Amino acid sequence: MCIPAKIFNVSLACLLFLSGNLNGQSAVFLNYTVSDGLPDNTVTCIRQSEDGFIWIGTANGLSRFDGYNFKHYYAGKDKRKLSFSHIQDIETDDHGGLWIATRQGLNRLDLRADTLLQITQANFRSMPSEIGHDVLVDAAGRVWYASDNQDLARWLPEHRNFQTYGWKEWVRAQKISTKVYLNINRVLPKSENELWLCTNIGLFSLQVDEVVFTHYPVPEGIHHEFTDGFDDGRGHLWLNSGGGGMEVYNYRDQSWQWPTADLDFGPETDLYTQWSILAAGSGRIMAGLTGGLGIWDTERKSFQLETYRADRFWSLPDGAVLALFKDRENIIWVGTTKGLAKLDLSHQQFPVYSGPSSVRDKKISYVWESPGGKARYISLTGTAPLVRLDPESGRETILRLPGAADFYYLQEMIPDRRGRLWLMELNRISVLDLSTNEIREIPLPLAEDGEKRQFDFNDAVFDGDASIYFATDRAGLLRFDLQDEQCYPIRVQDKSAETQIMALHWDADERSLWFSSRNGWLGKYDTRDGQIVRYRHVDGDSTSLASEMVVGSTQMPDGTMCFISEPGGLSLLAPGTSEFRNFSVEDGLPVNLFSRILADDRGNLWLQHKSGLCRFHPRSGVVKDYGASYGIEFSTAAIRFGRTEDGHILLGADGGYLRFHPDSLYLNSFPPKPVLTSVQILDREYLPAARRNDFQLQTAYDRNSISISFALLNFTDGKRNRTRYRLLGADRDWQSGSGAETVRYLNLDPGDYRFEVAAFNSDGIRADLSRDLHIRVRPHFSQTLWFKLLLLVLFLGGVYAIYRARIAQVLKVQSIRNKIAADLHDDVASTISSIHLYSEFARNNTSEENQKVRNILEKIGGNARESLAMMREIVWAIRSDKDKLQHLREQMWEYAGPLCEAKGIQLIWKEELPERWKVSLLYRRNLYLIFKEAVNNAVHHADSTEIRIDLIQQKRQFRMVIADNGCGLDPAADYAGNGLKNMQLRAAEIKGELEILSRPMQGTAITLQVRLNRS
Repeated sequence: MCIPAKIFNVSLACLLFLSGNLNGQSAVFLNYTVSDGLPDNTVTCIRQSEDGFIWIGTANGLSRFDGYNFKHYYAGKDKRKLSFSHIQDIETDDHGGLWIATRQGLNRLDLRADTLLQITQANFRSMPSEIGHDVLVDAAGRVWYASDNQDLARWLPEHRNFQTYGWKEWVRAQKISTKVYLNINRVLPKSENELWLCTNIGLFSLQVDEVVFTHYPVPEGIHHEFTDGFDDGRGHLWLNSGGGGMEVYNYRDQSWQWPTADLDFGPETDLYTQWSILAAGSGRIMAGLTGGLGIWDTERKSFQLETYRADRFWSLPDGAVLALFKDRENIIWVGTTKGLAKLDLSHQQFPVYSGPSSVRDKKISYVWESPGGKARYISLTGTAPLVRLDPESGRETILRLPGAADFYYLQEMIPDRRGRLWLMELNRISVLDLSTNEIREIPLPLAEDGEKRQFDFNDAVFDGDASIYFATDRAGLLRFDLQDEQCYPIRVQDKSAETQIMALHWDADERSLWFSSRNGWLGKYDTRDGQIVRYRHVDGDSTSLASEMVVGSTQMPDGTMCFISEPGGLSLLAPGTSEFRNFSVEDGLPVNLFSRILADDRGNLWLQHKSGLCRFHPRSGVVKDYGASYGIEFSTAAIRFGRTEDGHILLGADGGYLRFHPDSLYLNSFPPKPVLTSVQILDREYLPAARRNDFQLQTAYDRNSISISFALLNFTDGKRNRTRYRLLGADRDWQSGSGAETVRYLNLDPGDYRFEVAAFNSDGIRADLSRDLHIRVRPHFSQTLWFKLLLLVLFLGGVYAIYRARIAQVLKVQSIRNKIAADLHDDVASTISSIHLYSEFARNNTSEENQKVRNILEKIGGNARESLAMMREIVWAIRSDKDKLQHLREQMWEYAGPLCEAKGIQLIWKEELPERWKVSLLYRRNLYLIFKEAVNNAVHHADSTEIRIDLIQQKRQFRMVIADNGCGLDPAADYAGNGLKNMQLRAAEIKGELEILSRPMQGTAITLQVRLNRS
């Protein structure tokens, strides 16, 4: 449709070829204002930097936008401030810089260091004017600056000054214009060494190397004050001439064309003198207008106008369009005087067709399309006619009931095999002959009193043969025979249930009818045998229906039945099973309550809810929700799905109806780009986003609380972006997040960490951080490895020193013991031995008559022998080379063996002893003395004939048993001697357990158990 251009007042135009697919439908804009974080609602220019951020120039500062949050730059004096807040133009260079022209100076923002260079006349005297109109970075990296009423200037970074090109002097020398005010509005690249100059007196070019200007005169009568333009790459330079409309210069044949010459754009209104430019496409041009956004079709020579609409929250803001920019995802960014708007062409995939022009005040409830798409029949809410629409010609035909009566809530249209369309209203059924457009009403059964009966039809299905089934609130389930045109009730349960049937679905494979009751159950009616199978919701049973009342059903290509129910839930029943699979918001669905359901040929379920349309693939679990941001809005529950024979889906909506094919829907193939926007440690902030390499960060042990902010630079359906992140070294598992997050880690332990982000766009495409964030928390010196190693060395050194001292002490004790043993053996033992010998000699030389003396000498000799034996035992105990358990065993044998042999007592000896087990002096002496006492008692006092000795050691447990078959003793009796008492004391000294078992005339058994430690 061509809209007369006289309704537009063009203040400025920013032109681009449009590669999208608007196709005349209303565009869907997502708007941002100061309430969303913009510094000002007047957006003058837009650009995208190399790292993917969108930069927005406004009348009050510059903003960086990541799709979720704005970061602002305002005017000021420090290194992060602009020279002036009113931004005129933005341009990027190849060295990580952003050039910003303002009304008071030029600025360069270093994106990697986040610092600003202010270029003003106070700092650089070669600057022609501080009022900048345009800044351009050409393919060679040269920075061009056009300022108010001045020549074109080039910034020379090596000299840090400007070089000017005398365009104004050349214009006056060529007598092209006598105007005092000569202004370059826009600088465009023409070739590697040429520039286009859009000025207030016409079109010019500059040959840079030779400094040659060329003028391209405009034919007389044509407006020649050019404010903006772009090269379409096909030999045409499209120019905006303000109030003069659009003009095209063909630089190949040097001719002018005027595509809008026949349109009246009205007087020029000069709001701002700065615009942006882009080119991308396929025969359409966008123009920024004071009245909105104009789309110029170069083939049809017509405009489509997008303006502010108060009844559509996704419409263009109510302001003049000042800037247009297309980013790398083909998203159009629109700057206006009332805010920023985002036009995501991927959201223009649901063509909203306007309702019938003949009935504008009604909403569409249902659309049915005839085979081949030759006609669409549109039913409307309330009391309204049926409209037949010819899609090719746009011709509308109004169809009414006999007597010119309108339909009342026409809810369903069902085709049969005879070229007829059956029409179901609330309480009436009629049939439309598709060949003649004639409609006749079908008589329905009357009430018992002969009055017209109320049915309240809810749903209807055709069985593909000769019957239509109707669900009603007042007459239950009905079968309508298409041959005799009579209704037959189907009794499904009791009377109350039969009057409240909700939704129907025909299963052609099983010749069965699925129906639902308002009483809270689902039925399957087999038309072949009349049997009914019932299903209900059971609390606590996850395999029963999700909810009590089924409101809609459909069948997937594999035969699976799908049901939506109230108060909420989706249930699937596979063929041949009786257990349901239920899905809810916990499985990724946007809501739990749906009003309509339809299955397509790809195994997708289309679910309508109050906020939009959802596509769900049960097998993969993938969910895609198309909400209001796609231009879909529903406000009535009377909307039904329709489906064409080629798979298109028809769905009524506010303001028209949708017609789309599931295979044509856009897949968001742009991978999300996760970037780190900020890393903050206490009061210090780091900006890693613009760095080309991995970001390495070190901090001290007492500055170990860190905040990390990141965002996904994916502006296509950005609200549905999702992330998973983790800090390796701190997080055990992945954490889930949205498109922009700030995560905080408090009191990190010293060590190395790496931050990871996995990003997913709205269609599941994954991307990871291209540059890793490495964090090292330096430890306190007491936490360092070298300090711990030093402590370990000192500890080991101390242990070794103690060990050496202990060894030295043990060796010293052993040396003393050996010396004492040697001294006892050599001195004391020899002396006692001499006493024994002398006493024997004296006794032998004493006459027998002196018996008393002989007795005394014999006693002296006996005591000497005993002392000598005891001395040998003491020497044995002291000697360090006799400290093994085998030495103890040998000593015990040397004592017990001869003694038993001398007394004629049988000695039974059993031993299980390790060969090299050492025993300390204390243990060795006490064990021997206990053994000696027990053996001595058994030999001299027990009157025994047999003694059994067991020496057993298992691991560290030593057990010694001395048993005899003598007269026995009473352990509780008070004997005169100290033998038993001494044995108890010696056992306690070595922490052993001594047990004495004895009965009169049954012998005695003494058992000692002790834990032996290695010597």
